[in-house]
Amino acid sequence: MQIFWVTALLAGLALAADLNIWEVHHSCKEHLQMLQKAYDDAAELAKAAIAGMDAVEQPMPVDPTSTAHSEWIRVGRALGATFGFLPDKAGNGPTRYMSNVRWSENVPKQGYTGKFEKPLLACGDNGWQWIGRDDEDPNDPQKRQLKESRAAEIGGNAGSFVFEHRYKFRSSSGGTVGICRQKIYASTNIGLDMITWCTSNWKPEIVERPSPMEQKFSIKGGTYIETQHGLARIMVHEFAHWYGADGRHRLVTDPGAVSDEGLPLYVGHDGNLTTDYLGSTKVNVGCYFFNYVAALARNNDGGIFTGPEIATMAADAFAVFALMASTVNMHCSFMPLLLLATTGTNALWLATANDERINGYLMDKRYCYAGRGETSDDALRQANNHEGPDIGHGLLCDDLASTHSKETGGYWYENGSLNYMDSNWHWYCNPGTGSNVACDAGGGAPRKKVRDFVA
Repeated sequence: MQIFWVTALLAGLALAADLNIWEVHHSCKEHLQMLQKAYDDAAELAKAAIAGMDAVEQPMPVDPTSTAHSEWIRVGRALGATFGFLPDKAGNGPTRYMSNVRWSENVPKQGYTGKFEKPLLACGDNGWQWIGRDDEDPNDPQKRQLKESRAAEIGGNAGSFVFEHRYKFRSSSGGTVGICRQKIYASTNIGLDMITWCTSNWKPEIVERPSPMEQKFSIKGGTYIETQHGLARIMVHEFAHWYGADGRHRLVTDPGAVSDEGLPLYVGHDGNLTTDYLGSTKVNVGCYFFNYVAALARNNDGGIFTGPEIATMAADAFAVFALMASTVNMHCSFMPLLLLATTGTNALWLATANDERINGYLMDKRYCYAGRGETSDDALRQANNHEGPDIGHGLLCDDLASTHSKETGGYWYENGSLNYMDSNWHWYCNPGTGSNVACDAGGGAPRKKVRDFVA
């Protein structure tokens, strides 16, 4: 799977940080200065993100008092919080994700479709006009009906909304084109080579928001990313959609938000959030802003809705990471301290082992022993030698997946996950069922999570 990064934004902006690579529609005329400023800031945000990526691909600086060491830690935390993978202190990195996130390609100057001289930036969606299938196509030199001029595209549709030379076919007539809806700031359409900036961007709370680049030295730890919701941030989000595409479809998307347990969130009938799909309005909650991005990045026991594979395809993860990477003094003290990956003291394997015998004698009671170590062999040896506690309480390890064990000696088993907590850290991973099995809860594994405290 190829996972895309906003570095392609830099490819277009490195030569000239202006809007000349785009056709800017006259609907944006009164907003052009704001768009240009936000475009410049978005370029700087992307550059800061790339500089951060470059830094953490190198070994962690050994001098803990150096600025380079502090920056390495800061960017590493941001990566873990937004994408769910951590840099390696040795500089090797989780290359599966690091290289994928760095992947980029230049979008052709004419956009993805090749139908237009340039891709288009438009403001608002009032310029879209409804043309029925029996109406005259406004762009056809022969003035034919739409069903004739666009016979290959229209199919059984009732007509199309038309904007300049761009068409959005619909199965039924009436209504509006519906691009700019409530709480929608922008919309990227790869198939039309077009990004639309909605009127929400011109509200005072967005327009008057200080530039993130102007604040990068003044924001201190404890300032939440949620407050940094300006046009530059929105641009990075939309350009993640634009450059994260395969030429026809957006691959970097807006996935649904998840709960702290990694379950999809929906809007309940009472307006509150719920993980109960059947008892909800069936409307997903979008994954926007730091808290939801961080929840998406966590791998909850290998859940299908969370983890790096999902987070590195989420547009807002790129926007949040770019903001965090560019904010020099933000050390994320409001976040739990992320345990950075290494093959040394932070490595931790967890294991379980069945045993129905004590000192060679078959017992009526069944046992499931837990163990931990810096390698799988160490963890298994500890479990088999009964150096760790019995977490089965009358059950074999095979039976624990369907139950919850009590916390014993820092260990417990819950919902398929073997947990261990020491005085600082909460480690967990999924060893599967059965005896003599181990799983990696450290060493950069994304299913590791931290205890909720500030170091």
